[in-house]
Amino acid sequence: MKNLKQNNKMKNTITAIIVLTVLVLTNVSFSQVTGTINAKATVLSPISVTSTSDLNFGTSILPGVAVTIDKTSANAGQFNLTGQATKQISVTMTLPSNLTSNGNTLPISFTSTDGGWKTPAGSWNAFNPAVTTTATFASEGTMIVSLGGKVTPSHTQASGNYTSTASISLYYTGN
Repeated sequence: MKNLKQNNKMKNTITAIIVLTVLVLTNVSFSQVTGTINAKATVLSPISVTSTSDLNFGTSILPGVAVTIDKTSANAGQFNLTGQATKQISVTMTLPSNLTSNGNTLPISFTSTDGGWKTPAGSWNAFNPAVTTTATFASEGTMIVSLGGKVTPSHTQASGNYTSTASISLYYTGN
């Protein structure tokens, strides 16, 4: 019986050593390491637009005589924009095909260079106002978008004050 007790004691000791070894090795081999990161986001300044002048063909249009306004003219339509400095935006214009007065229409048209944009210190960049384009804000976060065009009254054009609207839609491109 003494041998049996010694055998059991030795088995228990060996089992305890094995269990302790496994536990120690498990903690060393599979110890957990953690790390952290920060989640960050920078929201851009919203784009704002101010209509500063209408596209004005004047008050003395003669029947049968077309009038053209250049995008750089004082009579061009103009929008002042502010947004995030040096960021690119998409510019889309919705243009009329006619001006109207008391049910009468006066055709208006736009060429592929009647749109323009520039930074305050820059020069004009021509674009087709009927096609979406991109433009980039100045380092101050400002820009001017301008619109010229042409009205073509018929020889029998009815007199009146003709109007319509042109609008601009803007969003950041991510560039």
